[in-house]
Amino acid sequence: MPAGHTITQATLARRLTLLLDAHCVRGRPTDFPTISAAVTDAGAKLSRARWAYVRNEKSAHTPRDTEFMRALAEFFDVPLDYLTSEEAPIPASVTAALDDVREAREAEVIEFATAQLKDLSPDKLARVTDALTRAS
Repeated sequence: MPAGHTITQATLARRLTLLLDAHCVRGRPTDFPTISAAVTDAGAKLSRARWAYVRNEKSAHTPRDTEFMRALAEFFDVPLDYLTSEEAPIPASVTAALDDVREAREAEVIEFATAQLKDLSPDKLARVTDALTRAS
């Protein structure tokens, strides 16, 4: 592993998921073609297969290519060490988005539950939705 690359694949995958969520709640594009183009413009390569294994916590392939990691860091506007070091703190920009990410995830859960429970009476559905809202 190159100097400074101490991150595990599981941590990297979780951090990328958080960065994607933070980008999404800010209205920024998170689709593969946009990310791939940005990585390519920065001088690195990103195939769909590579993107899949980089985002997979159980992958045996932790990226060791500093240029690739630098390109991802630039795209997500975080310090390189956040994507390469297990000990790196969460950047302030990500911390600032955490509440919005949490709210978006909670809204998805409530939306899913509501869709699954559509056959309940409106009163029971309102009680379930209220319980989910209070639990979050």
